[in-house]
Amino acid sequence: MIGSLTGEVTVLRGNYAIVSAGGVGYRIAATRSTLATLSLGAQTMLWTHLIVREDVLDLYGFETEQEMQFF
Repeated sequence: MIGSLTGEVTVLRGNYAIVSAGGVGYRIAATRSTLATLSLGAQTMLWTHLIVREDVLDLYGFETEQEMQFF
């Protein structure tokens, strides 16, 4: 599982961000409050939770570990 992700914020949208780390852009779904803490071009660290289904991989990002545990 991907427990956290550190990298540069390259895209911000209404319900997700793309964080580039190690040459890969990870699309991370997040709440508005978490997205509001991110800035384009800035380095960030997000706690993450990966959900694996038959037809999709969903990566969710959280500002704090407590927020992730609540999820």
